[in-house]
Amino acid sequence: MKYPVLKPGPSRPRTILTTIALFLSVFIAFACSSGSKDKLVKPDFNGPNWYKHVVFYHIWVRSFLDTNGDGIGDLPGITRKLDYIQSLGIGGIWISPFYPTPYFDSGYDVADYTAINPDYGTLADFDELLAEAHQRGLRVFTDMVMNHTSIEHAWFKESRSSKTNPKRDWYVWAAVPNIPCVPSPPFGESAWTYDATTGEYYFHHFYPEQPDLNYRNPEVQEAMLDVLRFWLDRGVDGFRFDAIDTMFEDEGTSNPAPDFICLDHPLVYEYVKRIRTVLDEYPDRASVAEIWADPVTTANYFGNGSNGFHETFSLTLTLAFQGTVLSNGAELVPTAIQESSAPLPPNAQYGIFLSNHDFGRVMGRANNDPRRATLAAVMLFSLPGTPFVYYGDEVGLANGTDEIVDVRDQFRTPMPWTSGPGVGFTTGTPWLDPSPGSDTANVASEEDDPESFLNLYRKLISLHNKLDLFGTGTFEAISATGAGPGLLVYARVGEKGKAIVALNFSEQSQNVMLDLSKYVTSTAKSELYSEMPPKLNPANATSYSLTLPAYGYVIWSVK
Repeated sequence: MKYPVLKPGPSRPRTILTTIALFLSVFIAFACSSGSKDKLVKPDFNGPNWYKHVVFYHIWVRSFLDTNGDGIGDLPGITRKLDYIQSLGIGGIWISPFYPTPYFDSGYDVADYTAINPDYGTLADFDELLAEAHQRGLRVFTDMVMNHTSIEHAWFKESRSSKTNPKRDWYVWAAVPNIPCVPSPPFGESAWTYDATTGEYYFHHFYPEQPDLNYRNPEVQEAMLDVLRFWLDRGVDGFRFDAIDTMFEDEGTSNPAPDFICLDHPLVYEYVKRIRTVLDEYPDRASVAEIWADPVTTANYFGNGSNGFHETFSLTLTLAFQGTVLSNGAELVPTAIQESSAPLPPNAQYGIFLSNHDFGRVMGRANNDPRRATLAAVMLFSLPGTPFVYYGDEVGLANGTDEIVDVRDQFRTPMPWTSGPGVGFTTGTPWLDPSPGSDTANVASEEDDPESFLNLYRKLISLHNKLDLFGTGTFEAISATGAGPGLLVYARVGEKGKAIVALNFSEQSQNVMLDLSKYVTSTAKSELYSEMPPKLNPANATSYSLTLPAYGYVIWSVK
């Protein structure tokens, strides 16, 4: 069976998440700040643009909390900790894949899209989690893996059974490999695996145990849209879409052209519009997509601003954030924001993060320096976009040393709730060794310490919710007379106010002169700071002298 083929366009090299993830460790820690101790503020979770204003919490379900002593986290464990999540000021949670899986790729090899992995519980457990989250005003995103299934999925078992099976064309088969795309590390060197049952090869962007679905087949497209409806009907608030850029490739030839498209095919953008149509069938649902491309390509996934994804992640922003934290490259951030924002259509907004299940932890990127990790957190919550916090970063969890599937397991260690052998994660043997330092970097140790990293995160999230301009307001870089390397100063301007942020990523104190008269029309309030700054008001705003100590920071708000 043949399906429409678009004329090949320019290709781009494969710089997908995992390539970056393997070579970028990451960052966070447990220094804190003093400053305003306002009551924690909750955002408004309602309305069609709710996702632009909240902070998300990313949970690797296998490592969050084990409630039955088998050493594996489960859905009831998330339900049990919803009050803790709410106490952070979080507005939404993104849960990693919880579907049945043989676990060749840590759950991203899905064996059944409409069931729950028995390791994690049941559909009834998921429904209870969803109901309890909604009762607390928390939105819930699930992880949707659309490009490929597991070799254990019933669809693939049928497809490989014979060349005449009705589902044969649900996957990409060839007598001779005819698509020149190659996987990125750690997924192997070839995208084709020989299957002796029918004597043909099947195509896979990732591990051989993850065969690609054939999205040129309309039946596949409809089946996956029905999967979305299954979870939307249960009440999920949206999805994080995995590896969406890999869903289409050009049909192969014996002599492929050099501009053969392996990623970001124009047909993907068209299918994204169909995904958005399904989401729009349900009120107030939203989406965020994993897109690792240049800014212009990434912008294509937003469509016209109302017919594509609600949000995507940005490779440009992620690399700039990490470069700033690692190497004092403060100039990277304004440039990256300008480059990534320029091609966006109206109503588009990025999801932003410092770490996740593939990129490693904040503490690693900060070279285990709590001061640098503190600045990373202050930066995250005060930049444009919707912040995503990876579980455990709020207590300074470090990268682990153990791995079962591949090196990314070092970023997926058990959540440390207490000290001790099971770090409060399990009464049994943890499926993965806890990260070094979990005896002190844990919730119980930091809960009542006002200067802990945990309570810094609470302050920052509360401030993000209170000012309600960090996610959606405009970003304006501010030049500083006398500034050395590592100084980053910027303003955030919203409909109801302004904020000014100054960060010193260097190891030296910096004394600079700032012209803040454009923003300071009334006395500025020092919301959060490493050391109390001099008073800032219209009288001194034109020539404001600021001394920031090494790794110092300050956030002002102006009504």
